[in-house]
Amino acid sequence: MVTSTPRSGKTDSAKKRSYADAKDRGEQGDSPQTKSLRVAIEAGVRFYQALADWAVWAKTVPPAAPPADQGP
Repeated sequence: MVTSTPRSGKTDSAKKRSYADAKDRGEQGDSPQTKSLRVAIEAGVRFYQALADWAVWAKTVPPAAPPADQGP
């Protein structure tokens, strides 16, 4: 069985954002492809962060259960 070590979402997000920020500063050029990559990276980071935030929230909420009395 393969086990994996959980990774920190904030660390991954920070790395991706720093790469995107370098793109913004023009360290890798300013072409349409670069701008497209920047937008895609930012979208991925926001999506990943939203899922990570949801997962943290979901741990704090009790599971939904049907009402105890479901008589006719």
